[in-house]
Amino acid sequence: IVVPADPHVCWEMANAYDDGNKVVIDYIRSDPLRTSKALAEAGARPGLSQELNFSYEEHVLPKKLVRCTISLEDNEVTEDIISDKHCDFAIIESNKSSLPHKHVFL
Repeated sequence: IVVPADPHVCWEMANAYDDGNKVVIDYIRSDPLRTSKALAEAGARPGLSQELNFSYEEHVLPKKLVRCTISLEDNEVTEDIISDKHCDFAIIESNKSSLPHKHVFL
């Protein structure tokens, strides 16, 4: 199956499960393209460590918790932001792995 998606980095998976003819995935999403562009404009070069005129807070979008739902009938993808606060280390209760869950801990 190939489904359309905007370019992004799936930073961490919290959980995924089947919901009838849909697959639901909760994950932390990051947008590295904006960061890479800002670093290049600040003069960054691969493999070189140097002082840069670069503000992490200004240029780096926070990683956010997203729920992606993929319809297997029509290959439609929807994404809903669960939390737009900068987050990391997503986890659910271990007994809910690959099952529907109520909470994602960050």
